[in-house]
Amino acid sequence: MKQKKVEILITLCLSAGAVVLLCGVSGFSGYESWHKSEIVASVKSADTLPAVPAVPVVEPASDIREVEVVREVPVLHPDLPEVPSVGTAPGGSRGNDPVFFQLQYLPTNQGYIFGHDRKVYGLALGYYLPQNEIRGVSISFMHIYNMRKYGLSLSLLEMSGELGGVALFLAGGVVSNYGLTVGLLNMTENNNGVQIGLVNMDESNLLLDYPQKPVDENEESSFGVQAGLVNFSDSRGIQIGLWNVNPNSWIKYFPIINFCF
Repeated sequence: MKQKKVEILITLCLSAGAVVLLCGVSGFSGYESWHKSEIVASVKSADTLPAVPAVPVVEPASDIREVEVVREVPVLHPDLPEVPSVGTAPGGSRGNDPVFFQLQYLPTNQGYIFGHDRKVYGLALGYYLPQNEIRGVSISFMHIYNMRKYGLSLSLLEMSGELGGVALFLAGGVVSNYGLTVGLLNMTENNNGVQIGLVNMDESNLLLDYPQKPVDENEESSFGVQAGLVNFSDSRGIQIGLWNVNPNSWIKYFPIINFCF
């Protein structure tokens, strides 16, 4: 009885092994046939795609020269509003506000109580005062490159754009004079005031390179007075001196007194 059970068990095991072996072989063969069919299908689909023609490459001719084209890009200069600078005055005052007292304690651009570009409405003292505008009293060794000056000015060398008041100096020039200038050498371009000196000169473009030259609309109608040893003028006015020269006068050279109207 026991031997018969063993034989049945062996038969079942052999039968199960045969079934597993048959399933494996059939599965492997099925997988292999499916894989081959997929490859064939992909190859066939690739064969059905239209062929892309090759793009011919054109070689440049040897006689063609390279031309470099340079385009000029216009530079735009927008008119930006002017921003006033901030000065170093006490109390936080702005750089375009006038100050009532200016002192230059060192002969440098940094040696000012206030900036050298500040307007002065009062008293200005220094070695040289290149202030843009001075209204009041200014005393200096040199007054140079002032745009406008109104009041009393005392210096050794005077160079101003526009003067309304009195300027006393050894030598100097004023582009437009609307006051009194007194000096050994006295030069103006547009004299609407009085010049007193040893040599007085009033000539257009005499101070051509002066950087702070104001625009004077009354230059052609100017009329001034010159009193000195030698007077020269090319505009209308009166000359009083030892020798007077005016090329636009009726008598160009005349001593003592000369007129041009």
